[in-house]
Amino acid sequence: MNYPEELNRTGSELRKGGINKKFKMLLGIGKYIKNYIKYFKKNRDIDLVYCNDIRSILTCGLAAKLSGIPVLWYVRIDKRLGIFNHIGANIANKIVVIADNVKKIFNAQYIWNSKNKFRTVYTGIDLDSVDQVVSDNSLKKQYSIEFDMNLVGIIASIQPRKGQKDLINSIVQLQKNKSLVLDKTRFFNYW
Repeated sequence: MNYPEELNRTGSELRKGGINKKFKMLLGIGKYIKNYIKYFKKNRDIDLVYCNDIRSILTCGLAAKLSGIPVLWYVRIDKRLGIFNHIGANIANKIVVIADNVKKIFNAQYIWNSKNKFRTVYTGIDLDSVDQVVSDNSLKKQYSIEFDMNLVGIIASIQPRKGQKDLINSIVQLQKNKSLVLDKTRFFNYW
């Protein structure tokens, strides 16, 4: 079900505008939720609704909750959205976060049954497939780095939650301990 025109915008765009625009947006949200409730009533074989962002939990998730369907909310980022995070958390039956740190955007005192609501499931990778990767040394060639050097990289925007500061602090600790690993290591941040 496509978002209505009033909702098909970024969060910052939704916050802009006067009272008339915000009223139209609220009407659009109400109509959208009503359409989902109709859909859920028509399709009684739906056992669970999965939401993966704040907009989906506040719209589709709310419609599912009102229709008696359990709601799972998958939270990947630790963006503090104040009351909206807590409304979403109370809509969801279960909340899966990708790291314990993500739970910090929620205040347990505002969430019903918060002790049993959260589960952390770390994003994983198949180490066997990583072990089978054959390096072509393209980065080393591109940056004229010796082939016996180890490369450590972070591919992410530069933000506190991405952990670049933690990496730098780790490097400083290795230097203080005069670790020989640094002699054969170069670091990259790509954004």
